[in-house]
Amino acid sequence: MSTEKIHHIYICYRSSTDADIAEKICDKLQNHHVPNEPSLRIKCFFDKQDLKGEVSENDYSVHIQQSCLFIPLITDSALTPIRNLKENEIDPMVQQIEFALNAHRTGEIVVIPFLIGTVLNGMYKQFSSFGGPWPQQMVSPISQTSIGSVISELFSLQGIFVDPNDILPKLDVTKEKLGSVIWPRYRGQWKDLTQIDQNREQLLLETVGWRAEPDRWIEVEMADYENNSAVIRASVGKVTASNSEQGKLFVMVQGFEYVGLFSNVDLERISHNNQELFYERKLERPENVSPAFVKLKWVRENPIVEGESEKKTVNQIIGIEIVLKPSHSQSSQIERVFFDAKEVKFNSKEVISDIVFKEKKPIKSNSTNQNESDFFYSPYEEVSDKILTKGKFLPNGDENIITAKSDFKTKGEGTIRIKQTGQVIANQVSRRSDDSFEISFNILNLIDEKNVCILELSAEWQYALDNGKNEAKSWNKIQNENIFTLSGPPFPLLLAPGAVSEKLTIRVFIKAPGRENASSCFNWSRSWLARLGPVNIRLTFEEKNGNISTHVFQFCNGEIPFSKKESKDKLFAFVDDLQKYERYALRCSFRTENLSDTTNADQELFEVRVPGRCFTPKVSDLRYFAYQGLKSENNSEIEWESSSEENFSWKGYMLVDKNCRRVYAVKFVLQTLHTMSISYLKLPLYGDITSETAELSYSQEVSPQSVLDGFNPSDNQDVIVVSEDVPKLQVIQNPTKRAFLYQDKVKQLENENNENKENKNKLESNLVKNTEDNNVVNVVVNSNDLLVEVKNYVDKKFNELHLKLNDLEKKVSN
Repeated sequence: MSTEKIHHIYICYRSSTDADIAEKICDKLQNHHVPNEPSLRIKCFFDKQDLKGEVSENDYSVHIQQSCLFIPLITDSALTPIRNLKENEIDPMVQQIEFALNAHRTGEIVVIPFLIGTVLNGMYKQFSSFGGPWPQQMVSPISQTSIGSVISELFSLQGIFVDPNDILPKLDVTKEKLGSVIWPRYRGQWKDLTQIDQNREQLLLETVGWRAEPDRWIEVEMADYENNSAVIRASVGKVTASNSEQGKLFVMVQGFEYVGLFSNVDLERISHNNQELFYERKLERPENVSPAFVKLKWVRENPIVEGESEKKTVNQIIGIEIVLKPSHSQSSQIERVFFDAKEVKFNSKEVISDIVFKEKKPIKSNSTNQNESDFFYSPYEEVSDKILTKGKFLPNGDENIITAKSDFKTKGEGTIRIKQTGQVIANQVSRRSDDSFEISFNILNLIDEKNVCILELSAEWQYALDNGKNEAKSWNKIQNENIFTLSGPPFPLLLAPGAVSEKLTIRVFIKAPGRENASSCFNWSRSWLARLGPVNIRLTFEEKNGNISTHVFQFCNGEIPFSKKESKDKLFAFVDDLQKYERYALRCSFRTENLSDTTNADQELFEVRVPGRCFTPKVSDLRYFAYQGLKSENNSEIEWESSSEENFSWKGYMLVDKNCRRVYAVKFVLQTLHTMSISYLKLPLYGDITSETAELSYSQEVSPQSVLDGFNPSDNQDVIVVSEDVPKLQVIQNPTKRAFLYQDKVKQLENENNENKENKNKLESNLVKNTEDNNVVNVVVNSNDLLVEVKNYVDKKFNELHLKLNDLEKKVSN
């Protein structure tokens, strides 16, 4: 298991001779952040600041393991005590170096010795005390390595020569190695990595992210068509945020994956070395696929020639070269940005090489006469503008718009009559609500010599037409709680001889079939399908003397509020759900009037809208699917997007012309439980269409009609289905007989209702017959109390019978 790291650098030194320079180096390093970690300062282990009280050898070994970089400060004065060691003496500095070298060999730490020279009379003399003799005794009683071997191995490593009077340049080199090589190796072992990542992302967001709005000089982005989610991206600019990084050059790759921040001092220092490539990352791809990569190089005033014997000490940086190579291409996108390194000021940019997809112009044949008429911009000849459909669709209602109106009829034996005083007002046509109707009227007492007392008002409804025979169905009771008096006098209502009541306005709600006793969200979300046809409402007024008066009016719905094709729609397709009375529509429109020669990979070509989703494919997206089609030997129809809900699903396919390296059409398949449609959006030319031409090679897919033939609408028993007798549907076109026939569910409900009534009548008759024998009640039959008792008893017996029937059905099924 890897040791957790808490120090970036461990400073090892001879405390008796080199404490001052060690403390100076520690302070200078800890004043800086870890390169590419703006939120994390360099943390050094320095015994004076980190160890208190009595110290053991184990304390040092633990802290070495917890560090990333081990820096021993090697001076002449530090080596003298080692040379003069007596037998059996132990040198703590040699012990630390031995432990660090052992960890270095196993990759647990990096060792870089600082070889510190001397200054005599103001003259710097480079360190040169590499020679011995060195003691050959073991480092410690438990060690198996001699002191001489430890010193020899230490000097075999690449060290850094340090002028004690000018340590800053060497510390810059150390920081660069820490940031580019050492820290990335051990970053995953850092103790507070989660917090560091959060702090780093937050700081970078405020420095070079969208919040900071940096001065972005160049941004190069390239899609990798081997993986549609892989985008190679690099940008260069200047930090404008008001923090410690303001004014620095920034280089960012793939979001915050790599961020380099360089001040003008940093750029000047880098100019003194011959480093060219300063960042490279490969994005591995599947087997037999070349990797994608991004490279960042310094552009210098005098380019470095490989193998050049004499190289200048200063080769001023004047820019950065960005190299992006996707895995789908053997060539690279190369762009350069030039700037003034001293002032960190943008100068210019240029494109060295560009990757093009090279879509070709399609032709109908190999004819040498390639006139404009030979170019075929919609190569899929089998794709018709007609949308192929199958299943049972709801009517549009566009052709026969009927304004809501009432047709008043009065009849009955009562002594009152109704006079309409306003139009019938129906609730707005809705697919998910009950029907409600408002009607205003006055009640007239037709008898001159007698008062009339109206006790109550009741209401019923029926379908206006039944099975296309112009015969009314039976009346359905509307519960009292669904009848409301909005204005006017309350009931009971007393009218003097020949009097006219105040205007009454009542509202009647008609529940959808199956919703009268709705107790779940599912029931309450169902639509009132009967609204598609004319509905009769009958109001019944009962007088105190037992007479009744009835009033009937009829209501026909208007236009059904479904989505319609708009002028901008190049394609409009839909499917219907008969259970929810819902229409799911798909719309496609072009984002630009002219798609020809659309070379910008970020150009949005068209827009697709389906319920709850919106897509705007770009040129780069189509190229990805074209590339997938090119890789596939047999498939030219590549699945693009899809989604599925409880009652609706859809899929989109990109149809690829392999010869022309382009997507020529998009196929859409929409489906519900009851309907299905297949439609196509034909695309004109797009992309960097070259002068090169190619014969058409479109997808030879199975006929869409055969696909539709395999579609079987659901036989869901909970669905009210339009009559399958096609000739009867002609009544839809007749605005005076706007009847839409929904038979299955209504008949089922009516049969259940009739069966329940028969069972109840039998129980009531048996009850009355056996009343005297069983002495259930001791009151006269005409008594109101007896009627209450009878009703309760009937209900009880009915429930018991219902439970017995359920048990019997379970036994039969088992």
